[in-house]
Amino acid sequence: MVWSESSVRKILKNVKYKGDVLQGLTYTVDPISHKRKTNMGEQDKYYMQGHHESIITEEIWNKVQEIMKTRKETNNNPGIKEGYYNTKYSFSNTMEFAFCGKVVSRKKWGKDKIGWQCISAIKKGKKECSHSRVIPQYVLEQAFIEVHKMLLANNQEIVNEFFKKVEKAIKKNNTLETLQILKEKEKSLQSQIKKLLDMSLNEAITEDEYISKKTELEKKLTDINKKMAKSIGISKVEERIKDRVSNMKNNLKLKQNIINYFDEDAYRCMIKKVIVGEIDGEQKNPFVLNFILNSDKVQDDEQLNDIKILIAELDCKVQYFVFNIDENNNRSKEIKDSIKVKIYSDIDSNINIAP
Repeated sequence: MVWSESSVRKILKNVKYKGDVLQGLTYTVDPISHKRKTNMGEQDKYYMQGHHESIITEEIWNKVQEIMKTRKETNNNPGIKEGYYNTKYSFSNTMEFAFCGKVVSRKKWGKDKIGWQCISAIKKGKKECSHSRVIPQYVLEQAFIEVHKMLLANNQEIVNEFFKKVEKAIKKNNTLETLQILKEKEKSLQSQIKKLLDMSLNEAITEDEYISKKTELEKKLTDINKKMAKSIGISKVEERIKDRVSNMKNNLKLKQNIINYFDEDAYRCMIKKVIVGEIDGEQKNPFVLNFILNSDKVQDDEQLNDIKILIAELDCKVQYFVFNIDENNNRSKEIKDSIKVKIYSDIDSNINIAP
């Protein structure tokens, strides 16, 4: 027996499996011919809970409905990334197109040709995303192999230099030392205000002198508190950056052996996202792969802000062909022998890291 998609969907939606019954889904149009029609609201429907013993729990049934709803919304909105469920293939849910921000999705043509392209162009046509091009999967795989080699062998000093810059910048800020100085100033001002109150109670100063001096000290205390709050915020950022730098180092150490083939585990461990394409002024180049290293212990699909720290770049030597369409809708084949690859850090730091 061959199970069709529609048959499976009907089973998953059927309330009978959780012990309920919904009557009146269809109604008889003609009692003579017994012709029936789907009830689209023409007649009443009747729902009975606990009609019979269930096969699955209501909780499981409801969860299935939520998953089906999420998948339907994802299909209706090709650019959706929140809760995106498809991780069937190596690059699934890890790539987005630079020009429109939509998901880059898998595309198959011919017998065994597989590539990745902006999902808007795949589903709605080239006009929806005119700069989109199909990047063959083997090109993406070879690009990652080169990134892996650069990070772990050929130019590992580049990565180490990046780590040193981040750590040096944090150390230069002396945030903890600044915070300690501010705390001492805060304590001193609080002590002065207390002494001022004692002087006022002992009538050593007049009421006007007390109010004037107190106002002055409280203003200084407010300024100190603002500076402390800012320093505490910076300190938390720096601690998070330290954790992320440490995590990135661990991620790189997990796959120390140089690979000559595409390793999905290494890819998922080391890379948070690949942004396909680059905008340089008014020029848009779809043949650029921006690999963003993963330094976050929490693997989620958080929105990446401006990518600020470029670690390295290279030209990956790999031959592939693309199709170009001119203004007269003429199609031509172009052979390319390399693709531009850039490696970024995803550490969105607020500290000043010198180039």
